[in-house]
Amino acid sequence: MFNHIIKLYELESIEDKILHIDSITSCNELIIEITLKRTDEICPFCSSKFYTIKDYVKKKIIHSISVTRNTFISYKQKRYVCKNCSKSFYEKNPFISTNKQISTLTVMNILDYLKDFNHTFSSAACLYNVSTQSVINIFDYHINPKPRYLPRVLSIDEVHIKSNTKHPYACVLLDFETNKIIDVLESRKKDYLSSYFERKSIKELDNVEFITIDLWSTYRNIAKKFMPKAKIVADSFHIVSLINKILDKKRISVMNSYLKNPNTNLNYSNDFGYLLKKFSWLIRLNPGKLNNKLLYVYKYKINVYSKTLLDHLLSSNTELNDIYSLRNIYTDFNRTSNYDDAHENLNEMINIFSNHNNYEIRQYGKTLKRWKNEILNSFIREGKSRYSNGKLEGKNRDIKTILRNSYGYTNFNRFRSRVLYSINKDVELTISKK
Repeated sequence: MFNHIIKLYELESIEDKILHIDSITSCNELIIEITLKRTDEICPFCSSKFYTIKDYVKKKIIHSISVTRNTFISYKQKRYVCKNCSKSFYEKNPFISTNKQISTLTVMNILDYLKDFNHTFSSAACLYNVSTQSVINIFDYHINPKPRYLPRVLSIDEVHIKSNTKHPYACVLLDFETNKIIDVLESRKKDYLSSYFERKSIKELDNVEFITIDLWSTYRNIAKKFMPKAKIVADSFHIVSLINKILDKKRISVMNSYLKNPNTNLNYSNDFGYLLKKFSWLIRLNPGKLNNKLLYVYKYKINVYSKTLLDHLLSSNTELNDIYSLRNIYTDFNRTSNYDDAHENLNEMINIFSNHNNYEIRQYGKTLKRWKNEILNSFIREGKSRYSNGKLEGKNRDIKTILRNSYGYTNFNRFRSRVLYSINKDVELTISKK
């Protein structure tokens, strides 16, 4: 029976130190009353082994083994008087760390709970019957993750952490191959990044062979300065998204031109303002994913095949149709080219875009030319997959979940620790005060 109670209250680690155990239960509270065996102590002041019991101090310790009721450990801690130096001291408390009122089991449960990035400090406090500040103190005390060694394939991207501040964007470093976050830096600015990489050894910097980035030129400059041997890879998603933004901007412009000058005799064949707004997703959709299924046009109570409707939308404006075709040309190039033929194909793309009559398309051509080498490197494959920032974008979504659930962080070091601890999930606990 004794062993069963010990196991029920999750006290197996100190079973040999317990003399007697009992419990008092109320509707919303469980108190575990414990008497400890007497142990040999040593005076912490003079190391004498001769002492007497002075008195007992009642301790009430939070011991969250249940989420349905508040649980506490109650026991009388012995206080001794040393016969040699006359100073008093307490017996060792097996339930908690020094000067704490929360059991070690509760601390470990809280830290385990916070490994889920969907959980917050306040939800942990509510679940384990402690204050939010206590949870924060526990986290700060035990979690102090160190930056990892720079990997062979390094992905760099930013995530927006707060507005109206000196550093609105944090910089995230990821190991592309292990999918582990290397570090989170407070700023993506050049001076800050330079200071960070200056502290790295030449051996560690030379370990990096590939660096995947978006089109933020600061990342490219930093990579060339500190990791000159590494090949810089421009993330293909960001290149494609630029032409998609140009296409969508043109769609909105055409749509508004029809909405501002409404025709009193509207019908399906000429109501482009309504159709471009209602079925904008058809233009944004990659043609390879377009299924020729029937779509219901609610305003005119008719069914139209998706490909027929798309052709009708593009007939609303010649330039819109032209930009749509150019978008498809580039996405086909991005999807089907390999490293061997990408150079010739990209030169052709640059020539087409740079000589177009639309200003934004010409600017896009200049972007392709300016990032030509990095775009070509994006066609290098590791097995079947290309190097990109896709994995890092997924981690950024998790980071945004942490920020959204907590309504932001004012302490960046705590935010960094939370990201590394909750997303990597393999951060070791520290037992010494930071």
